[in-house]
Amino acid sequence: MLHGYGGTILYVDLTSGEVRKESLTKEMVENYIGGEGFALMLAKEHMPVNVDPLSPDAPIIIGAPALGGTFAPPSGKVTWVMKFPQPADETGKCYIGSAKGGSSNFPVAMKQAGYDAIVIKGKADKLSYLNISDDTVEICNAEEYAGRSAVEVTTALRRKHGMGVGVTAIGIGGEKKIIWSMAYQDMKGTVGRHGTGAVFGSKNLKAICIYGTKGIKVAKPDQFMEKANEIYTKLKNHPATPLMQQAGYTAFMAVFENTLSQGNWKVHKLGSKHDLDVADEYIHRVGADACCPMGCKCTLIVPRGQDKGGKTHMHALQVAVLSDRLEIDDTAQAVRLAFTYNEAGVCGTTFMSIADWLTRLYAEGKVSKETIGFEMKRDEKTYFKLLEKILKREGIGDVIAEGPMALSKHIGVDMRNDAPGVGVAKGAHTNYDARFTSLDPLRFIYFVCPRPNHAGYHDITTVPSDVPHWPMPLQAIRDNYSKGAVLDGEIEKAFTPVPYYGAGFNTALLTIINERNGTLYNSWGTCSIFPTISVSFVGDMNELWSYASGINKTMADLVECADRIYNLYRYLNAREGFGRKDDWVEGWFTPRMTPVGPVPLMDYYRTKVLSKDDVNKLLDDYYEARGWDIKTGNPTLEKLKQYGTSI
Repeated sequence: MLHGYGGTILYVDLTSGEVRKESLTKEMVENYIGGEGFALMLAKEHMPVNVDPLSPDAPIIIGAPALGGTFAPPSGKVTWVMKFPQPADETGKCYIGSAKGGSSNFPVAMKQAGYDAIVIKGKADKLSYLNISDDTVEICNAEEYAGRSAVEVTTALRRKHGMGVGVTAIGIGGEKKIIWSMAYQDMKGTVGRHGTGAVFGSKNLKAICIYGTKGIKVAKPDQFMEKANEIYTKLKNHPATPLMQQAGYTAFMAVFENTLSQGNWKVHKLGSKHDLDVADEYIHRVGADACCPMGCKCTLIVPRGQDKGGKTHMHALQVAVLSDRLEIDDTAQAVRLAFTYNEAGVCGTTFMSIADWLTRLYAEGKVSKETIGFEMKRDEKTYFKLLEKILKREGIGDVIAEGPMALSKHIGVDMRNDAPGVGVAKGAHTNYDARFTSLDPLRFIYFVCPRPNHAGYHDITTVPSDVPHWPMPLQAIRDNYSKGAVLDGEIEKAFTPVPYYGAGFNTALLTIINERNGTLYNSWGTCSIFPTISVSFVGDMNELWSYASGINKTMADLVECADRIYNLYRYLNAREGFGRKDDWVEGWFTPRMTPVGPVPLMDYYRTKVLSKDDVNKLLDDYYEARGWDIKTGNPTLEKLKQYGTSI
């Protein structure tokens, strides 16, 4: 018996209807922990090289959190590995991506049904949903749910199968295979933003519904509950908790003033227009992942006007970003627009970035009314019309539905070179513009991450509870990184300044520690917010996992696990033809023009403007520290053999 685990890997072929199961092995647990580790390990075996992301042969692989189904606070992050259908460049190549989605029911139900991983292949002959209840696995007709939102489908399946079921579903965007559509877990968490919904749609898979009654047994229940209660108490008593319970992520609005104002910089301080008093107008309630007492996920309500009373689920911060980037002054209209694209199941970040870009190009005379099909004004009516065209795949909307690279080719302007934009990394818009903050480890990840635009490893470089401002003092950063997945000597080396960066650390080396920490959290299924606010760190989660699994690992053991998983991740995309040549964000090297002057790419403390040569030297440092080939930017054969990865 493997304590803390369901013990089974489930395989489903939607074409043939075949279902088979394999036992989880202790070797898998020892080497890959769970969640992201399991999903990437299975991708090596089941993801054909250069497979079409929307073909029946391209699998959906789900990794359950190692701490899921227990009382670990929180333990709601499920990892989904797919080949993202959004092309990364003009060649049409696509990345294999690991996407994390936090939710309440799905991770618990998956583990308690006995499954630590699920591999789904094939294509159903009609719109279907996968219904899993303990040992029973059925492919059911979902045609009655065609065209309905993920919220509607989740609600309907809960009424049909019980309120305790976990549901991951897609909206019309996924059904129409819009390349930047998304799937949604339990109406709360999104599954990536690079076409996961389209992958579901390509398989005629409207939803996955799961329920379990088997329970999870931990190895040392008394010690486990003592440690879990310790973390839970810290969270419950944290000063940010009441604010999070009131407003979700919007509670951190002041923190994000510097990081989010990335559109037209009409006003730099978003808090002046979107503070908690304003947010109260459209935040209906706040939800949380499994076993989390804080909550970051909001149910938003359209407060007035057309669609009044309409509810949708997302981080409330997105409304502030949307308002800022598209210059929508009426909060109700911003919420309504977010409600519309969220109900359709398409990525809001991608939509607002494309809408902003086309509006600017139209104003500059670089695209015409004939190309777009209508006049592009900076108002909500224009953006609703654009969204409608996309969802109907009509005219320019059909081009946009195929992603940023397809749109760039169609209009003859390369979005990757768009300096006024937020930046395009590996074919996708970034969440943050590093020129408005700095090339800190969170932003440097955009260069080197094995998948497009990932911000899931930002665990200890933002703002801890005792330092309520940005940037953080150097010693506070050093103290936090010392609590991460590090080996002897790595902190000293990382905090040795280099002339081509400027601040008191080497951002490339700190990025590796962030990636390790994030890989471990994603494998355990725990939240990266907690180390950000100094509640728990890698050591705390490792202790909790050891009581659950009965497996004791030193920090060196954890580093080895994290590096094994991350090297495998990079290798999977090296097989697809990606490498150092793709680790770039061209637009960031041109200063952003703002009302207060040009804003260039700089180091964390903004003491040095960073050139392309500077960043290339940082990339050298990163690959060298990883033990990868500096020329290709990928793991060497020796490095892969070190971690037992066969070629």
